[in-house]
Amino acid sequence: MSEVRTPDAIWRFRIAGEDGKKTLKIELFRAGQWRRSWRPYKRNMYPRPPIRKPEYWHTRYRLRIDGRWFGKEGFKYRFLTIEQATRLVSRLTINQF
Repeated sequence: MSEVRTPDAIWRFRIAGEDGKKTLKIELFRAGQWRRSWRPYKRNMYPRPPIRKPEYWHTRYRLRIDGRWFGKEGFKYRFLTIEQATRLVSRLTINQF
């Protein structure tokens, strides 16, 4: 499903050829890409975002880190603001250099 969604931003850290380690790839997706297929009454879809508020979907993002969606235990989808996403990316990459 994520193959049809295109990321709005991609960050890559640590060049694998120089360090001999895997490159960390972080992708940022706009939450509006999930709005069409959102089923809010599924049990594991909590917290339930407001479907009819377009300003919510334009200001939220979803992160994929090394091919795995960033989430939290008990949450199927986790949407972050741009400030939360950049803070999380900076925390993840602080030990990469």
